[in-house]
Amino acid sequence: MRGIAQNPFRDGFNFSVFQNRTLARVAILVTAFVISAASIFYTNNIASQLRERERRFIDLYAKSLEFITNETGNENINLIAQDIIMPNNSIPVIITTSEGQPTSEYRNIEFPNWADTEEKQKEYLRERVAQMAEEHDPVTIEYKGPDGEVFFTQIMYYQNSYLLRQLTIYPYVQLTVIGIFAFVVYPAFNHSRTADQNQV
Repeated sequence: MRGIAQNPFRDGFNFSVFQNRTLARVAILVTAFVISAASIFYTNNIASQLRERERRFIDLYAKSLEFITNETGNENINLIAQDIIMPNNSIPVIITTSEGQPTSEYRNIEFPNWADTEEKQKEYLRERVAQMAEEHDPVTIEYKGPDGEVFFTQIMYYQNSYLLRQLTIYPYVQLTVIGIFAFVVYPAFNHSRTADQNQV
């Protein structure tokens, strides 16, 4: 009885298929990481530009407040300054005394439910001021008299806007997703590779 002839190309074909599958999986993983790295770099770049833009806006905000007070009596100047200030609907700002006590001048601050009294709101504002001081250097607002002497000083604290905070967090979220993806996919990749090797 003659034995069944083996295909001389079988081993080579199986090895080629295994090699191609391995290269394809590696290429997919590498491509995913390259795209993620490029996305993170781009997001960080956008966040950096937005951070600088918000700082310039805060500086202009403080100078406009100085200008309003130092040039009182000129309604046209006040209207121009208000046009500059009013568009700030995104950057949280708290103005304090020179000793760091919050005043009633703040913008884009949402109080939690527990801050249901004036005293509790002041307490919350003090907490936010402490957070803002850690996040950014404050801006000093100097009010001057007719002789040019500073008679009153306030401090402006601010935090990143909601959009900037989201952009700042996004890279870490993306890295976490990539890590989970690698943790789930890599064992499956190894299992599939072992199965392919057993078929060779």
